[in-house]
Order: sequence, then C-alpha cells, then structure tokens
Amino acid sequence: ETGTSFEDLSQLKSALEEQLQRNTKTMNELLAQSPELMAEIHFSQEFGNPESLLSFLAAETNKYFPALDEESLHPEVLSQELSPLWDLPCWQPPALNEPLEHSTLWIDWQTAGNPDSLYPALAEKGYPGSFYREAYRRSLDSEKVQALLSFPGWERGWDAYARSYALSFDNGLSREAKQLARLSYSSSLAIQGLIDIQVNYYGWGVDEVKDFLAGYYQVDQEQVWEALYRRAAYAPGLSLSYCTGYLEIRQMKSRARDVLGDAFQEMEFHRFLLETGPGPFSLLRNRLDNWIVQQNMSSLSR
Repeated sequence: ETGTSFEDLSQLKSALEEQLQRNTKTMNELLAQSPELMAEIHFSQEFGNPESLLSFLAAETNKYFPALDEESLHPEVLSQELSPLWDLPCWQPPALNEPLEHSTLWIDWQTAGNPDSLYPALAEKGYPGSFYREAYRRSLDSEKVQALLSFPGWERGWDAYARSYALSFDNGLSREAKQLARLSYSSSLAIQGLIDIQVNYYGWGVDEVKDFLAGYYQVDQEQVWEALYRRAAYAPGLSLSYCTGYLEIRQMKSRARDVLGDAFQEMEFHRFLLETGPGPFSLLRNRLDNWIVQQNMSSLSR
C-alpha cells in the first residue's frame, strides 16, 4: 500500500517518530519566538472563492512545477443535503482514453465558505495535487501499462507533498507562519500514520489511541480519538500511505539538495518525480542517484 523503501515496519515507525520529534522541536522554537504565530495561520477572504483560488493555485504551480498543457478543472459546490453522501473534496479521473478537460472538483458547502479549509483542499485535490499530477502524467508519452498499475503510496505521497508545498506559495502568510503551517501538517500526517500502524499491526483499540493522543499531544476531545481510530480500523494503510509517501519524497528531496547544493533546482526535482513515478520508492531512490549525477553534469556544462 505504501510502496515504502524502508526494510520493515519498525524502521518506518522509527522514521515517523523521529520526524515528529524534529517537527515538535522546531515548532516550539518558532512559538517561543512568536507566541502569536499560530493565530496568524489564516487565509484572507480573497481565497474564499473556489474558481479564483484554483486559478491562483494553477498560476503559482507553474512557477515551481513543470508546465501543463491546457487542462481545465472546475469547482462545483454540493448542497448541504448531498454533501454528507460524498467523501469530499472529490475529483474522479476519467478513463485513460478520455480527455481531462472540463473535469469537475466537487466541494462540500462548508469547505467552500471557509478559506482556511478551501485552500489546502484545492491544493491537495487540484493544483499542484492530484489533478495536476494526473494531467501531467497523461501528457507524457509513456508506457500505458504503467498507468494501469496502482501505486497509492506514490500518488497519495505526492498529493500530501503538494498540499504542504502550496502553503509556501505567495498567499499572504509570513515566512514563519508558512513554516509553522507546514510543520503542523507534517506532524498531523505522522500522528495518523503512527496510529494506523499501532491499530492494525500492534492491535491498539480506541482506549490506547486516547491515551496516546491525550498523553503526548494533550488532545482531549473524544470525537477526535474515535475519528482517528475509525479511520485506521476501517481503512488500513490509508493514513500510512499518505504520510509514508510524503516522508519518502521529503527525504529524497533533502538528499538531492544536500548533494547538489546550489545546482539543485526544485522545478527539475519535481519533473524527476513526475516522469519517473509512479512506482515503489525503492526504485525511485535508485533512479534518484542517476538523476543527481545528470544534474551535476548539466550544472558543470552551464
């Protein structure tokens, strides 16, 4: 489900725990310097219109990700009566032989009226998330068999990475607020992934989830405990595939940046991910080394 490159579950669990510890340390440092920072993570009302927000995200995506051919995605808001019947926001890709143009991204009425919910939702499902990912993949002259295979870890990892990356766009937040928002999202992914492991591998029940959240993160709302337990129990591997894919991509990016230094280009790294994937992360990490060599050679010739 995750396509992880980690050798076993204990290694993956340790990596998630280490990520949480680093995130918590950095978040505490940010909040110690600016205690009001958490209250600043709010998007302005200009991002409350789904159509204009999608246009903004598409334009920002073109600055840091490979450009798309003309593809259109249109948001539609479901009524209050129909929203509970759908898992929203939702975008369903058409068949491989059908065009992506005039695709619809369905949004529930509550999300549509709240910029703080709408911004991350459209980033994850629209640009530079799942719609952008699928549109770019279909624009490539690649083997059709690859498009028929399922690699949920890569796909969901990209969508989580895209949602996080979109927080750094020119969206009105301060640099510190953007960093805190990304750290908070990364921590949320890791917590849900750890709960997924503990419930489905180690046999945790709702009481253990409660003790974990209340003891380590002071989360004392019963509906939160139960919701996270149900998500893990009823959809094993779902949360873990999001956070593992995100972690794998972040580690690959960190390695590429460390090795290449000033020669590292985010646009080209994103192109590498899109044109090499989808696939298991062990394969992508092997291909990454070859890509780094090519980037080094290209930088020397410039």
